[in-house]
Amino acid sequence: MSLVEHFDATLNADPNTRTQAELSLKQLEKDPNFVLAVLQLLSDQSNALPTQQAAVIYLKNRIARSWATIDDAPSPLDIPAEQKALFRQNLLPILLQSPIFTRSHLMAILNIILSTDFPDQWPGFSEFTVNLVQSNDQCEVYAGLICLHELAKVYRWRLDDRQRDIGPLISAIFPIILQIAHNLINMEDNDSGEMLRLILKTFKSVIALELPTELLANDMILAWIQLLLAVVQKPLPASVTALDPEMRQSHVWHKCKKWAYYSLNRIFSRYGEPGSLYGESANKYRNFAKNFISNIVPSILETYLQQTALWSQGQLWLSPRILYFLGCFYEECVKPKSTWQLLQPHLRLLIGDFVFPQLCMSEEDEELWELDPVEFIHKYIDIYDDFNSADVAASRFLVRLASKRKKDTFMGILTFASDALNQYAASNPNEKNPRQKEGALRMVAAVSNSILSKNSPVAGMMQDFIVAHVMPEFSSPVGYLRSRACEMINRFSEITWNDKSQLLIVYHSVLNCLQDSDLPVRVQAALALQPLMRHVEVHDVMTAHVPTIMQNLLYLANEIDIDALSSCMEEFVSSFSHELTPFAAQLAKQLRDTFLKFMQESIEQSNTNEDFDTLVDDKSIAAIGILNTLSTMILSLENTVDVLREIEVILLPIISFVLDNNIFDVFAEMFEIVDGCTFASKDISPVMWTVFEKVHGVLKESGIEFVEDATPALSNFITYGGKQFAARPDYIAAMVDIILQVFNSEHLAVNDRIAACKLMELLMLNYRGLLDQYVPTFIEIAGNLLLVSEKPTSQIYRVFLCEVIINALYYNPGMTLGVLQMHQWTAPFFALWFKDIASFTRVHDKKLCLVAILSMIPLSAEQVALALQDNWNHIMKILISLLKTLPNALAARAELEKEYDGETFNLSSSGWNDGIDWEGDEDDGIDDFAVEYEGPDLEGDISGDAAEELDDFERYQGNYLLDEDPLFHTSLDQIEPFSLFQEFMVHLKDNSPVVMQDMVKNLNAEEQQSLQSLLTEQPAALAASAASANQ
Repeated sequence: MSLVEHFDATLNADPNTRTQAELSLKQLEKDPNFVLAVLQLLSDQSNALPTQQAAVIYLKNRIARSWATIDDAPSPLDIPAEQKALFRQNLLPILLQSPIFTRSHLMAILNIILSTDFPDQWPGFSEFTVNLVQSNDQCEVYAGLICLHELAKVYRWRLDDRQRDIGPLISAIFPIILQIAHNLINMEDNDSGEMLRLILKTFKSVIALELPTELLANDMILAWIQLLLAVVQKPLPASVTALDPEMRQSHVWHKCKKWAYYSLNRIFSRYGEPGSLYGESANKYRNFAKNFISNIVPSILETYLQQTALWSQGQLWLSPRILYFLGCFYEECVKPKSTWQLLQPHLRLLIGDFVFPQLCMSEEDEELWELDPVEFIHKYIDIYDDFNSADVAASRFLVRLASKRKKDTFMGILTFASDALNQYAASNPNEKNPRQKEGALRMVAAVSNSILSKNSPVAGMMQDFIVAHVMPEFSSPVGYLRSRACEMINRFSEITWNDKSQLLIVYHSVLNCLQDSDLPVRVQAALALQPLMRHVEVHDVMTAHVPTIMQNLLYLANEIDIDALSSCMEEFVSSFSHELTPFAAQLAKQLRDTFLKFMQESIEQSNTNEDFDTLVDDKSIAAIGILNTLSTMILSLENTVDVLREIEVILLPIISFVLDNNIFDVFAEMFEIVDGCTFASKDISPVMWTVFEKVHGVLKESGIEFVEDATPALSNFITYGGKQFAARPDYIAAMVDIILQVFNSEHLAVNDRIAACKLMELLMLNYRGLLDQYVPTFIEIAGNLLLVSEKPTSQIYRVFLCEVIINALYYNPGMTLGVLQMHQWTAPFFALWFKDIASFTRVHDKKLCLVAILSMIPLSAEQVALALQDNWNHIMKILISLLKTLPNALAARAELEKEYDGETFNLSSSGWNDGIDWEGDEDDGIDDFAVEYEGPDLEGDISGDAAEELDDFERYQGNYLLDEDPLFHTSLDQIEPFSLFQEFMVHLKDNSPVVMQDMVKNLNAEEQQSLQSLLTEQPAALAASAASANQ
């Protein structure tokens, strides 16, 4: 069977024939010359088009897999260097003559090869490209533009190599293609449009990160900008305008305009504020930026305004993508003083004729509402799905005006919207335009942040506004007006409601919309309930409707996948946990079934079921929301163990599915559920022990990088597993296996190792006497990292590693000192520990240090290293320091526990807009050239040695890992440290007076006084001594 017949067979309708052909190809591809044979097949244009397509797709995939070889992992499919050279030599001629159906795949192959071989293995490519571009043959010029475009794409993100590798090519070829582009712009045929598109996309690629310095020479960049402006102003050919709008958007001449707008916006966003350039960029581009903002940007803005005016008058068609670019440009013009002065005279045009029409419902929008409400929601409600749409850009422009130039624009925006609303209200019913009212309300909603900001002059008017213009639309026959009414309540529910009866009318109106016939209305109603429930008056009335509301929310979750809906359910469950307890099991079942439904839909949308470790985006977001809602519900059931046990059984299929299929996207949320179940019940059920076995298997096989997420749940198994854990050595071994895997994995981060340190600590605190075979390994791991292999500079990391050995001292002081002495770590470890003693700030840290030291002192002289015996007096100083600072730590923890228990927590916290001041964010006086920023001061006030000590982990993680945690409890909580110390000192005095004398002989007067107080005062008085000082 020939090669052509092989590829023909892969397209055969008979699956057996296809399979046989694919297996045969797998054998043939082991021949080093096979890729060359396939390439030659593509050179024969007599082969049928489907055959060529099958061959080129195979070739592209094969090149992607096998071109870049890995030296230490050779493969039978690797392509030898000789064959690569022949392949490169033959690829370009075949690309030149290829039909459009295979050309894009051959271009992808060229890109793959250039990304690895240029310039070292393909030094002649630049010269070849230049020759093609300079040819008198249009086909060769086109091929040269293809080559240049693919090379530009390769270097789009390679700033370090670009100037060296293609800088000379840019200098040589860009003046040539600029002239070609100027010639093409006067044409109207499609071939000319395609060549111009390639030139503009090549330019787009080379300026993606920054302008090549080669384009700054001889002001070449200015000539390119003039070309871009000419493309923007060029009317589309009549043959294009005759097409329907959807076809127009995909036409090559429209794409030329699109990339011209893109590049102009990119240059403006990067260099439109010279004062924002810093460091090397300031040195390279400041002169260009100053010239650009002064002399070029006015021309760009004038051109854009002309295009906008023609569009608003109906004389010019602009695609949604181009309208998006216009909106983005206008938004960027608001802040710089120079562009604002140019933009300000045109605000009436821009607000009334550019922004407002885009915020109004169009005929296409109404059709989408009727025919595909789910898509409508994703486009207009769940806007992150369509963040780059024209209407969103127009809305962002409006927001920027209202927030950054409010004194000049805010009241004008509101006046325009108010006039439109009043005109609607005054019109006869048959003359009312619901699209315009919906657009006016959307305009007000867009600037809600400014309306509700601190000291806003209009915030107090919003209740009357809602009563007059919003509440009537709850009963509107127009669905999108009912939807907008709900959205307005969502935006403005936090206003001061002077008339509480109106607030309750709003609540009941929204509640009715929750059962509306239109899905978008129901979604907006659900989202509006979230802020409404925070009002005490609404919360009290809402209690009677909790089961019905929750049922409606669940129905919605089954109909539509949006993250905001999940957040609403989560807050609802948290706010009405008591009312939902009788329905908790039923709710858990429904949430479980919805989650598994999403999983099944994701499987069906995936290309294969064999590697199902990443969810489809929408499904992933919705699934995470469901798991978060379940976690919230579980934590609210802390005092209802029977219900928790039932819910654990209900949720086991979710946990099993996620773990068995390695759904990494939701591992963190799944571990939160396991954490919630085990923490809320303070016990480990048989169901959860089954989960533990699965968790161990997953972490061992493929998921060890999620150990930090799993640690709270694993900690609960240790803390609350008690009898089962002690009776199952294999469970202890499994936990130790997880710990050891963390330290044996080179790719894990510091926070993962800290998580493993926490697990070691809990094991030693909870299972004294059962870990003798593991504790020496724990000590060696921590000692080696602390003192030999890493010697970490991170203070946080050092504390947790030290506490592994300190816990071992408390677990078995003799064994621990023996291991330290065997490795000659005794003196270095104690020196490090005592040097960092001030870093042991939590109550737990101080108690642990205290009990570890006290457990060590009674050992016989033979067991205690000489280095320690000579420093008994220093150890006493450490004990005094720990006990003196302990009362402050106890008082701070007590305050945290009080806040956690709700005694001081304020439910009526201020709104999120309170920090935004009406007068605070104007920047009228900022000049584009007034400040030349030299770069961020990353170190702040940290200087000298302190800055060197602050490693990356400390810098980005902060010190939160050593903050007091009111939920962290261990057996040390039961120890009263002051009584323990007093009892110990009495025992030491009676049984080891010589040791005691050594410990106290070198104390200074202040330390002796502190010791006397610790020995004579009542423990309760000592514990409270600092509490009063904190009041």
